[in-house]
Amino acid sequence: MPSHRLILRLVCLALLASPVAGVSAALSLRVMTFNLRFASDQSPNAWPDRRPVMKHLLEREAPDLVGTQEGVYRQLGDLAADLPAYDWIGLGRDGGSRGEFMAVFYRRDRFEPVAYDHFWLSDTPGVIGSMTWGNVYPRMVTWVRFRDRTSGREFYFCNTHFDHQIEQARQKAAQLLRDRLASFDTALPV
Repeated sequence: MPSHRLILRLVCLALLASPVAGVSAALSLRVMTFNLRFASDQSPNAWPDRRPVMKHLLEREAPDLVGTQEGVYRQLGDLAADLPAYDWIGLGRDGGSRGEFMAVFYRRDRFEPVAYDHFWLSDTPGVIGSMTWGNVYPRMVTWVRFRDRTSGREFYFCNTHFDHQIEQARQKAAQLLRDRLASFDTALPV
């Protein structure tokens, strides 16, 4: 397993395992990340074959929030149809419905999006589809500020997919993400 994946998993596990003072069990979250893998129609990884497996897994695990990677608009539409209790927020990495998404699915009965936006992992994060760190594909972040409908508490949820080939691109992406997180309301969890 590449070291950056191990580190990310350890950080996520530490954050999930550490209790936050004053946070009740009602505010616990079931969060999932799901790389949908591009919607190919060719075996052995054809989307029509993977879709029912994905639906079964998500129904069984029942996450409150799901960050997806590599999904295209058609797949996200299928996922939304298969999971009627969820809404989603996202933008194609090439703008609009073009390219792969870093979509965020959420249980609409539990959460209300208060704000959201996207930025690209490059020297020009506000430019749709920008790539300046040697990566072959545009990489981006979708973030959402949610309000829990029951408690009224708010938090941020970020979803991204770092480059799979260029170490420098991953390092710069991590730094940019850290810098952007520092601009969020520091009173809220991320």
